[in-house]
Amino acid sequence: MKYILLALVLLLGGCAGSLTELKETTRADVQLALKWAQEDKDVLAIPCWTAIDEILTTTKLPVFDREAVGVLSFFQAGRGVRHDIEGVGSSELRNKFLLGCAALKTDERDLLIKLGIKFVR
Repeated sequence: MKYILLALVLLLGGCAGSLTELKETTRADVQLALKWAQEDKDVLAIPCWTAIDEILTTTKLPVFDREAVGVLSFFQAGRGVRHDIEGVGSSELRNKFLLGCAALKTDERDLLIKLGIKFVR
């Protein structure tokens, strides 16, 4: 889960010409996920999507000022986002992300473990 923004950067890389456009596309995706989580009354996902939306709207991530031209520059931009979230840049971002997404991350990890156990049996 801590790599969610990195994954979004890499997955959506072909959908945006600049990282600013990518940020807006990612924000629209997060807002839709939040809307659906609220409709579903998913109390584990709501804080996570809210935290990510707050990070995207209130935090100035320097990597979003860059113009990526291909896979490698998008990859490096994703590393920049990850470093910011993990605290290489600002530990406040890391704390906001971890506090918001801890329950969802644990729930999804538990599901993967259960599926893995069923698959092995």
